[in-house]
Amino acid sequence: MNEFWITYWAVVAFVFGAIVGSFLNVCVWRLPRGESLVYPPSHCPACGHQLQIWPDMIPLISQLAYRSRCRYCGERFSWRYFWVELATGVAFSALTLRFGSNLWDLFPALIWIAALTVVVFVDLEHYIIPDVLPLIAVGAGVVREMGPVVFGGGSLQRPIPGTGWTAPVPLSLWGAIVCFIAMWALAALSSAAWGREAMGSGDSLLAAALGAFLWPIRLVVVALIIAVALGTVAGLTQAALAKRASATGGQEIERHAAAEDPLPPLPAASRVGRLLTVMGVGLALLAGWVLLPESDLQGIGGGPWVWSTVLVVAVCAIGMGAYRWWEGDRHWAPMADAAFEASPDLGPRYVPFGPYLVMGGLVAALFGDRLIQWYLAASGLAATGLVPGAILATP
Repeated sequence: MNEFWITYWAVVAFVFGAIVGSFLNVCVWRLPRGESLVYPPSHCPACGHQLQIWPDMIPLISQLAYRSRCRYCGERFSWRYFWVELATGVAFSALTLRFGSNLWDLFPALIWIAALTVVVFVDLEHYIIPDVLPLIAVGAGVVREMGPVVFGGGSLQRPIPGTGWTAPVPLSLWGAIVCFIAMWALAALSSAAWGREAMGSGDSLLAAALGAFLWPIRLVVVALIIAVALGTVAGLTQAALAKRASATGGQEIERHAAAEDPLPPLPAASRVGRLLTVMGVGLALLAGWVLLPESDLQGIGGGPWVWSTVLVVAVCAIGMGAYRWWEGDRHWAPMADAAFEASPDLGPRYVPFGPYLVMGGLVAALFGDRLIQWYLAASGLAATGLVPGAILATP
């Protein structure tokens, strides 16, 4: 494809993305409020006047032409509408340039990033991630892998590392499961250690969405590294700005920054339950792996009876931990929800992690393999022979 057609399709993708972004704005506003995405039609929240596609809802242009105001009553609209449309257009254009004419990669990628765009703006505004959005992204990742197999022939049998077995499970599902468990375990351990809710279930589902689309694991690692780096910078910047505003007389920010955390601490039962559950899951995975035929971990010692006992203990730990977790959260969750709703501004205390996971995932999808190759070459690891060929290989 020559340069003209590449540019042409990139522009088409941008325009299409901006149009899709207009619908995503509806999702960002209505999903957290439990409203229908279809009815009533788009309208001004101030005067209630129904907005027309022409000239009120032309993506990007209407916002600029009317200076983000309702042309009927003059009420100001949030500039978030403009940024959602712009971000979706840019993301669609970039993914089109990345995947080109490979439609089994491109179409799922567009659905994936559309769902995650809504995640970004909902999480920034409401500090929640509706479960349906990461699940849609997981589905897009599975379709990306299964589509060519189902309609183009082939097998879904995949080798299970270290066992000699195969299973008819797409790698995208393996990626979703592994990333979900890893993020869930991290959140549970962090909450148990700090006595505060560290991350919600939405972040674990969001990690699953990255794992489903970005598998193999090397791209997921790139996404997580970028997300942690961006989140750390944002958190430090936010803390520094709050401290500076407090020092210069910013009374409102000072009041919020100095206020205690509005969420009640986790009960001891919940903390112990989280710890037991994570430990039980880890032991169960280890014991199950050792007991598999042809396992590479047989050399760590202990016969089948020993590891069968470990597996039983692990299952008991999971059961006890899950019960303690549930028992603690059963009383804590209503108080936390009430405190969360009553707090007008969580900005100085909380940094939503979802947007940074999404940004890391998008960068990994676009440039992940190039970043890996650059790092290996710059660090000299590529020439040492210590890096597995699966990491060196670039699709």
